[in-house]
Amino acid sequence: MKLLSLSVVIFCALQCQNAVGYNPAKCNDPKSNGGACRKPPVDKWTFDKIHRKCVEIDFFGCPDTKNIFDSKSECKNTCSYDVLVY
Repeated sequence: MKLLSLSVVIFCALQCQNAVGYNPAKCNDPKSNGGACRKPPVDKWTFDKIHRKCVEIDFFGCPDTKNIFDSKSECKNTCSYDVLVY
C-alpha cells in the first residue's frame, strides 16, 4: 500500500512539473553569460539555479547555453520551483 501511495505522489509531482512547463534540462544548463557573438544586445532572461530565480541579461547572440528565455514569464513558467507541489 505504501508503494502504491508513493507511486501516486511521484506521478502527480511529475504531472505538475509537466503542466507548468518545468524543463530541468533547460533550467539546469549553466546560466547564460550573454552569448558568444558580439551583436547589438537584446534583453533576455536566464535562470540562476543557485539563487532559484530568473535574471535579466544583455544577450549578444550565438547562444552559449539552452538556459536563455525571451521573457521573465517564460523563464519563470519553465524553471520555477515555487509552483511545484510535493
